[in-house]
Amino acid sequence: MQILREQLKRVRKVSAPSEEFEKLLWAELEDAFEHEYPSLTRRWTQLAAAPVAAVALVVVLGTGSYAYASPTVNEEHALFPIKNGIEQIEMFVHRSPESAARFHARMTDRRIDEGELMLHVENVSDMHVERIENAFSQTLEHLEGVESDEPDREMLIRQMHTQHIRFEHLITTSAERRTEEVSEVDALRNVLLDFRVQISESDLTEDEKRALLNSFVDQTQE
Repeated sequence: MQILREQLKRVRKVSAPSEEFEKLLWAELEDAFEHEYPSLTRRWTQLAAAPVAAVALVVVLGTGSYAYASPTVNEEHALFPIKNGIEQIEMFVHRSPESAARFHARMTDRRIDEGELMLHVENVSDMHVERIENAFSQTLEHLEGVESDEPDREMLIRQMHTQHIRFEHLITTSAERRTEEVSEVDALRNVLLDFRVQISESDLTEDEKRALLNSFVDQTQE
């Protein structure tokens, strides 16, 4: 039990939000209430927003720390609504293409981490496959708005290269386990096809597209 307590303490410490994120969260909530209740005075808006922001921060700093950080918290976990809620709040903090692309790339890694844990117990659910694909698509969409000479762009392409490899492994492993369910296997293969079509039809450079589309082949030949 003592070891478990120490592990939970370490998780909470590592997953604690930064001071910058907390400040941005307060600002985001205040701005949301100003738009939602334009007829109220600034004083009353702040009074109304304070309890909501306080609850959000308590969630982030308390039970939400574990929910937010742990890859074991997926769609079927009791703490999933907390994790999903924190991520949704954090998403609105990232406004620029660079910041949004980095955020969604991080979310893609989180979704893949969760999926890889699922493989140790059962197949990755169709819902989770869709969440991975959506996170990757969001990264791709925001990356298109990042200037070609931005250092973040090259870094994100490398990160997506690895994500593509890991995602294909998840899909192929799940398909192998569903050999008796032909329709499900075909559906998973279609996901991979759609995944590659999104890349090929994006506004990335041809070199960047090749880096992502050939990532799985390149990795297996290393």
